[in-house]
Amino acid sequence: MGVNENVIIKNATLGRGPYRNFSGMKTEYNRAGNRTFSIFLPEETAVILQEEGWHVKHKPPRREGEDDRWQMDIAVGFDRYPPTIKVTSADGTTSFLTEESVGILDSADIESADIELRPYNWEVNGKVGVKAYLREMDVKLRPPRRALNGSMYADDDDDTI
Repeated sequence: MGVNENVIIKNATLGRGPYRNFSGMKTEYNRAGNRTFSIFLPEETAVILQEEGWHVKHKPPRREGEDDRWQMDIAVGFDRYPPTIKVTSADGTTSFLTEESVGILDSADIESADIELRPYNWEVNGKVGVKAYLREMDVKLRPPRRALNGSMYADDDDDTI
């Protein structure tokens, strides 16, 4: 058993705050050096991935009126199989992130992300599972708020401070 094929998830929803640790910082939820992030999936996609053997967590609503959440944690390893991570800024400039620069995604305002995951099938003390590792990611950033609203100095004839 196990998962043998990579999976591509288009327009993935990346978690924010504690759900993103591309830099590998030590936190309450993370050992130093572990680069991880979480994505949230529609139920239909989550169920299919679970049936294939991927580790997907089901989280009941935290408050009344909220929907169930389906979360998948993803490891970002640069040792044996470094991922390819392309970032496109709002002005169309593209760059590729390295192990040293990937931490910028921890606070980036991401508009969309297409990701490819590779499975790592593991067995420890009779338990088995599949860990998701990032293989490729294509990230598109949102424009800065000032760019959306125009420059804060544009057409400003008022000399007040």
